[in-house]
Amino acid sequence: MKPPYVLELENESLELTPEMDMQEFLVHYMALHDKITLPIHVALYERIGEVARGEVIDLGSGSGKLIEYLEDVDSYLGIERVDLARLYGGFRANKAPFKAEIISGELLNLPPIRPRDTAVSSLVAYITGEVLFDVMVDAVEPGGLVVGASINPGYSISVLEEMVNPAIPGMIARGEFTEQEWQNYLACNYYIESLGMDIHTWTDREVHDILEDRGARVITTSQDVDPAVTWDGNLFYFEAVKEARK
Repeated sequence: MKPPYVLELENESLELTPEMDMQEFLVHYMALHDKITLPIHVALYERIGEVARGEVIDLGSGSGKLIEYLEDVDSYLGIERVDLARLYGGFRANKAPFKAEIISGELLNLPPIRPRDTAVSSLVAYITGEVLFDVMVDAVEPGGLVVGASINPGYSISVLEEMVNPAIPGMIARGEFTEQEWQNYLACNYYIESLGMDIHTWTDREVHDILEDRGARVITTSQDVDPAVTWDGNLFYFEAVKEARK
């Protein structure tokens, strides 16, 4: 896809330019990202839902799509930069069989939050950077679980497009999103690349070392789960336990 990058919305065409307000862009992008990545990463959400326990905090929660996959938890707190809960009416949190809330906030500038039992980031730090691992580990009590996935090196939107394209017609036919929403999502991602925004990626070993350095002992990796969880090796999946301070 080549510029200009244009979103075809219900009542208007919106050209994505370097001068546009980033918050306006993120409202459109995150709503698309939240909707389109759900069917792509179902196996990942299912795995997280199986292992999450107790009180869960979801860092970069989108509209709270993980809620539908949580099996045995006491509560859920989702945090997202863009207030997707407001845009979607908080429908997932409202239907949850446990206490659930989604709030808007900057992950790198959060107010004090009580540590939970499980901290989740389903696509950890791909824009935020390595510091989000600190936020995840700080968000759980000693003995708590840190779980998520990061993008492996070699990622680009053209690689994503090539990998996902064969499955797109089926997703559209099932009504998971429309052809126009897919094209808008591609336009958003190519626009991000054109701005030179960093997409942070790490090798499996780098993620392992980052977590261990922060006092989180890795207990499960990509090698231990179904390949569908890691999108056939394009994500590094991890579960780690926060060690008690000595």
